[in-house]
Amino acid sequence: MKNIDELNENLIKEVLKGKKNYISLGNDELGRNKVMLLPDYNIILKLYGKKERWEREIASLKYMESKTLMTPIVKRYGISSDGKPWVMMTRLEGQTLENVLEEMNEIQNENLLYQLGEYQAYYHEMCRLSYFGDWDINQRILNRGSSYREFTIDKNRKYAERTISKNHPDTELFKESYNKLIDFERYIDEPTSFSLCHNDFSERNILVKKNSKNTWEISGIVDFEMSYPNDPESDLARMLIYNYFKSSKNSYLNGYTSHRKVTKNFYEKNIYYLLALCLEVSSWAFKSAPDYYNLAKNVLTDLINRTL
Repeated sequence: MKNIDELNENLIKEVLKGKKNYISLGNDELGRNKVMLLPDYNIILKLYGKKERWEREIASLKYMESKTLMTPIVKRYGISSDGKPWVMMTRLEGQTLENVLEEMNEIQNENLLYQLGEYQAYYHEMCRLSYFGDWDINQRILNRGSSYREFTIDKNRKYAERTISKNHPDTELFKESYNKLIDFERYIDEPTSFSLCHNDFSERNILVKKNSKNTWEISGIVDFEMSYPNDPESDLARMLIYNYFKSSKNSYLNGYTSHRKVTKNFYEKNIYYLLALCLEVSSWAFKSAPDYYNLAKNVLTDLINRTL
């Protein structure tokens, strides 16, 4: 393995010019970031399309450095001479859960989802904080002026209004969902404590591997570019949307609630956070991720029907 002192901007230039061996990872088709494995160094290189995503990831990974959370460790980071934010971090073992789901039977899937609920509850307890809000690279909160309720309602209304303004074929559903979102705002209170939330805790950001008993287990969590301190119960929505129409959804929730005490309005808050997430997804996924758009649309339809 080559020397870590070689991990610098000159190495990035050589990678991008094709002079260094790399393996492309991540979701390049979304056009947001470029993620590469540098096998000569066993290091992950990530280049960001948006500076704020880079800042969140650096802040979050540095906050978690001293905790036992199976997350990457930052080795080097900076902004290139052409203005591209970058980070080099340790590589974690395993494959993304998204890529191995078809290898699992129903029982294996439900057992793993229960594990994920347990893990996320542990993660939220290990990352308890007394404050909330988006943060910069130095972990400084960017919105100290508002209450959690104001911050959350304002953010989610803006996403919903943006979705409606797109005039997609499902705009009437989005309008109805927006009204339901406003109705469920009454369940959003001021949490007594906060946690560092991943905010994209989903199958493509969870790494798994088989252990000595040939059983799937969690080996790592990656992609913290959306992470900041928030209500920990809001952090379940992404996994719930992917498993909304599967029985494994209950396994995940059971794993979480068996290891962490939840609020009295937990069920209603989950509906609110799911409505908000589906409307946010619908604001950008219509063309770039049509399967995700359709899933969000179907979840919204079911939530509306269930809460009439």
